[in-house]
Amino acid sequence: MSSTARGRIVDETGTPVGGLVIETRHGSSIYPFTLASATAAADGTFTLSYAAPHPSETAGRTLQFRIVDEVKRIILEFETTDIAASQLELGDRTVTRANAEGFAVTLGNQAPAFESEGNKVSLLIDGVEAFGRVAQLFDEAQKSIFITQLFLAVPEDFNADAAKETPALVFDFGPPQVRPERQLIAKAAAVDIRIILNQPELHPIAAALLFFSIVGIYALWKLEGLTDFHDVKAYFETSPDSEVIATGFGQRLPDGVMHGKLVVVDGAKAVNLGSPMSQSYFDDKHVVENPERGGSSGYPQHDVSIGLEGPAVAALHEVFRLHWNQEAESSSDQVDSIPEPPPAIGGSDEIAALQVVRTLSDRRFDDPERGEKGILEAHLRAIRNAEELIYFENQYFTSDAIADALAEVLADTVGRPKLQVIMLLNIRPDVPGYPWMQRRHITRLRGLLPDTASGRKRLGVFTRWTHETTTPRPRIVPVYVHAKVGIVDDKWATIGSANLDGLSLDYNWLLSKFVIGESRATEANVLIFNGVDGKPATGVVDRLRQRLFAEHLDLPEADVATPPTGGWLEQWQARADAKLSSLRQDPTQPSPGNVLPYPDDDSTYTRPYEQMKALGVDLSRIDALKSVASFSLKDGSQTGKPKVDVPPVPKPVPPLRV
Repeated sequence: MSSTARGRIVDETGTPVGGLVIETRHGSSIYPFTLASATAAADGTFTLSYAAPHPSETAGRTLQFRIVDEVKRIILEFETTDIAASQLELGDRTVTRANAEGFAVTLGNQAPAFESEGNKVSLLIDGVEAFGRVAQLFDEAQKSIFITQLFLAVPEDFNADAAKETPALVFDFGPPQVRPERQLIAKAAAVDIRIILNQPELHPIAAALLFFSIVGIYALWKLEGLTDFHDVKAYFETSPDSEVIATGFGQRLPDGVMHGKLVVVDGAKAVNLGSPMSQSYFDDKHVVENPERGGSSGYPQHDVSIGLEGPAVAALHEVFRLHWNQEAESSSDQVDSIPEPPPAIGGSDEIAALQVVRTLSDRRFDDPERGEKGILEAHLRAIRNAEELIYFENQYFTSDAIADALAEVLADTVGRPKLQVIMLLNIRPDVPGYPWMQRRHITRLRGLLPDTASGRKRLGVFTRWTHETTTPRPRIVPVYVHAKVGIVDDKWATIGSANLDGLSLDYNWLLSKFVIGESRATEANVLIFNGVDGKPATGVVDRLRQRLFAEHLDLPEADVATPPTGGWLEQWQARADAKLSSLRQDPTQPSPGNVLPYPDDDSTYTRPYEQMKALGVDLSRIDALKSVASFSLKDGSQTGKPKVDVPPVPKPVPPLRV
């Protein structure tokens, strides 16, 4: 059988494509393993050399081939049965230019889908702006309001007199208060309102095993707490005047979750939300005592959403339609496509070319049956094309695929001498196992770079904090980063619902081990293009970066308009170092910036006092908080005080008895 394979990579016009990597694996083995890899020359040709099979292997083995780019994004896969001759001729293998190059996602097809130009973009930083925009759209609705959500908080019991209800979610504190459930009830007589909420379900086998056990009762109780569907349905059905239709999107645990959060109004305007509709996300200044966050007693929340007008709204409508129609019991209950997408908009620097990309669960939809990984592809393409800046702020960073891609480009000091990677992360992601996984990726990326000035100029990882000195004693609290934002070279950006973890991008690293196929969430992200792939220039990407950098670094937007001589990372490190130095010297005094360095040592910290201690901050002079103040949404009164995170008191060791 063969010990070499030879071929050529060409595009759809027959033009050679160089620089791509081709790999081959022994696919007949119980545990397929890589035999060889090679990089195609400038003329597209490649030769793979690998070991011939053992003489005892008489049957023809299956050889699997895949063509990938520098960050291991799969561009083409094929397989063939090995031959008796020593050299296997693979001939020309065709990849489309659109699939092999550029920023736009193709999902392996000839051309990108859900692309459009002439879209008006609203950047909605934090929950105050996002929920305010949603409230505005609810008021403006004339024909339809379609919502997908992870959570939607409603009062426990419906009362015809809204003033007699205990508010669960307020979009505008007025006066008068603007509450979304009341807006929807007021509109329902004239507007088609449909809400689809995540509704996790147990796999039938797991349910059967747990049904008669105490563990099973506890599991079902916890499961109920993962959805607002039943509360929302009951609330609107109790209202005599409401025609709001609510349904659940069943995702069998451990298969995934419906995580995308959309509001589409009249098929013409939309908001792609980062936040669930929960009061804890109603935040902007991230202060410790904020009555508008209501009963939330966790950390302040930072998030980013995006509002759209223009043809891209049709793509978000399709995301809603896909989920709703999958659950519809009859054709009469289904939602139709928009006959004509909204027209393009022009004449403003808020206008941009966009693409809507999705993550869809494997085996959950009739079409596409195997789901989609468009958001992963988008990130890998952007990382591959990065030259100077990769900026991610994300709730989680546990994806192996993203970490591998960053490792490839960070190590390419020749091809990308100016590249800098900046990441704003939570030091404690709120999923079991995630803090360790994230720490492992950060340690690995840092280990690729020399511990020198030049090495430190390529990668910076930071955390977000609120530091207050006006109380009797200074205090500091982490700001929980819930955003899912990426920016590359001010040429590309993404905003949406997808985290940088396996569940949001490709597969759940833990649960996929126990189910058939790849379990993942359903997500929607919006890509913004600035003068790339033949698309028009826009100021939206640069404005997004400026707004975020200004907020996190506590600087005027004018000061983050152009990078310093040493690049953006120089500015971030300077602000983080200045903040840390001030906290160490005198935490009673206000200090610049809102970010701190992610601790250098390879340890997993889970509590604020551990993080402060690791950074060398004297905790006898400042309170590290583990929760903020909570308040009543009904009358604004304080219902809970901030809690200080203190080290556990060690238990005394009893004396030894002789």
